[in-house]
Amino acid sequence: MEKALDYNTLEDGTYKRSILLLYQKLIKLLPGYFTEQQICVIQHAYFTEVVLNMEEQHVLENFVSDLVEKLHIHVLYASKEEKGKVYKVVAYSTPVEDEMFVVYLSSTNYGIVDSMTVFFFDSLETMYYQLLSERDSMPKLQKNILEQESYAETLSNFN
Repeated sequence: MEKALDYNTLEDGTYKRSILLLYQKLIKLLPGYFTEQQICVIQHAYFTEVVLNMEEQHVLENFVSDLVEKLHIHVLYASKEEKGKVYKVVAYSTPVEDEMFVVYLSSTNYGIVDSMTVFFFDSLETMYYQLLSERDSMPKLQKNILEQESYAETLSNFN
């Protein structure tokens, strides 16, 4: 069951702290991408989803590099299909309390993005299963994969 809410109406707890922590980091560490905005939340059964709009359009590759450098996220995989028109990146945080999230970035405009979808988790196991599911949905042709984290690397981030 999905339920759309405003961030301010979200009950105090792991999800609210996680969203606020990431939001504050994005504004502080990546001010060229994000400014203060109203946060709408979609609560799912096992995670909470947030879409954050960027101030303007950006090149996906540059944005991902900044996320990795400044927020220390891990790229599960990055792919491009349809002769470079469609890009997709799945990345995630090192899972620690109040910082368990998966970032989804996609572009159908040759690598230009203007928003970021984030799934927040309150369970290590649920986050791990989500990443396994994403690994299974990764493009099968190696030529379409720009970057891919090994299974062992992913597993080591959960220790």
